[in-house]
Amino acid sequence: MRKALYLLLTLGFVSQIKPQVIFYVETPAPWVGNKEMTWADPAGGWGTPDMNIPANAILDTLAFAYDASAGDSLCCGAVINGAQITGKIAVLYRGTCEFGVKALAAQTAGAIGVVVINNVPGSPIDMGAGAQGVNVTIPVAMITAADGAALKAQIDAGNVTAFFGSKFGFYENDLGMWPKDYINAPASSNPIKTNEIAAEFTVAAGAWIFNFGQNDQTGVRLKADITYGGGSVYSQTSSPASLASGDSMWVQLPNFNQATYNTGLYKFKYTILSDSIDDFPADDSRRSDFTISDTMFAYAQIDTVTLRPITNASYRPGGSTNDFEVCLSFRDSVASRLAATGIYFSATTPATDSLTGAFIEATVYEWNDVFNNVTETVTMDDLNPVVYGEYTYPSNQQNEVVWAPFASPLILVDNQRYLFCVKAFAANPNIFIGFGTAIDYDEHINNYLQPVSPINDNGTWYWAGFGTDVVPSLAVKMFDKLTIGDEQVTTINNGKPAYPNPATNLVNIPMENITGDLTITIMDMQGKLIKTEVRNVTTSGSLPINIDGVSNGQYVINITTQAGASQSFKILINN
Repeated sequence: MRKALYLLLTLGFVSQIKPQVIFYVETPAPWVGNKEMTWADPAGGWGTPDMNIPANAILDTLAFAYDASAGDSLCCGAVINGAQITGKIAVLYRGTCEFGVKALAAQTAGAIGVVVINNVPGSPIDMGAGAQGVNVTIPVAMITAADGAALKAQIDAGNVTAFFGSKFGFYENDLGMWPKDYINAPASSNPIKTNEIAAEFTVAAGAWIFNFGQNDQTGVRLKADITYGGGSVYSQTSSPASLASGDSMWVQLPNFNQATYNTGLYKFKYTILSDSIDDFPADDSRRSDFTISDTMFAYAQIDTVTLRPITNASYRPGGSTNDFEVCLSFRDSVASRLAATGIYFSATTPATDSLTGAFIEATVYEWNDVFNNVTETVTMDDLNPVVYGEYTYPSNQQNEVVWAPFASPLILVDNQRYLFCVKAFAANPNIFIGFGTAIDYDEHINNYLQPVSPINDNGTWYWAGFGTDVVPSLAVKMFDKLTIGDEQVTTINNGKPAYPNPATNLVNIPMENITGDLTITIMDMQGKLIKTEVRNVTTSGSLPINIDGVSNGQYVINITTQAGASQSFKILINN
């Protein structure tokens, strides 16, 4: 988890490269890429090398180290498979004993570096040296539990090689760009009703290019391409320039816009070109895809099939057991075309806890503090809640994307700044809300100058959230306001009852022309939530609902459409 909140967001630019320590998987595909990590800094009492110094970088194969006493990869005792990790980067798990003890055991067995896999959700933590850390002289990193799980089978097979250190000066010819150093689209998913003509939707294009290599470079260009449906809709390349070793340059390209837009995926790719063959081409291109959606607004990466936000990690404020709230900021000049009806989100807990029974509140605030952009003083003192929603976990739905419908659709107002938020309460102090780590909004904020994802830690708001590299994996459903109530006109069931009634293991709800997401809840007669699910439908006929496993008795089934219409049905279950 993040150890602290980011209070400020620096908007200044740099012209020289600063060292940046990375853990980069080089093979195999599709696991190639930077992994979130922390590393053992000698300033923290370790004897480890300073990984900011390029000469200390390592590049080798990953291999699990095993401890005889534990029979696994905790390595709190002597490593028993030294032959398998000698000359390689040893991989082991967090847990049981000090990090210094683990790393020293791997070093003694012949490892040239250590990678610790976290054993809890969220970001890697800062690793304390303990009593033995001062004796560790090889590099030590920690990666997330999620990345460790994704790589495990490939590590077992001996297929994973990784670079750990500062890339600056490591290769002769090496241009590249960091994930935080190029402009993304205004959002990862943008509702079509706010993007009907060119004047309403513009995507800026630009990036920093860095010369990490030992050699000066000539003919350096930035190319940006956007394709839709397999065809090019935008392609621009900058004029060639020279870039000295250790220097960087900002390249701005013309904006992208179209006379009209279509729903679907727009594939947006940046590529660095030059007169040389790059020795480390992995960071020569970056993707910044975005979606024009019928209904969805989001900043986190979106699954192009389900149109649901993708969760890469889960966070809460470091050490906090209080209420906390994560939000998306939204403002649009034609927002009055839309009505918002609810929020998709995900959450998780440590393995020792459960989400069952946890209550999450959804809130939409009008953010009425006066400021034009983030170069001014951003305040969060005038927040007016205008609609609420909620979700109570009926089961342990770890990392599942779930839906919190608002009590009623909210018709939005042009140029009004809003916050769309979900809140976890102190009653459940081990809940981590899902975040996306695939998109860094640093240059996005520098360009558009607007907040992205504020958070609230027990009443204290932070407009920059946890930083630009993580955004809540929330998605807000926004519909054409003129369609509000359409389902009520056609009705959910045209007055027909649910059947059979009494029911055994299946009950059917008659439907007519219902399209989109339905939230289905089953409550007992005391108001206790028994079961809930979200189902995407396009149907006339009937909607079957599985009630197998629900105890005998009388219940209320409530169906809520994505536009806010709802209807209830009393049924008797008699298995």
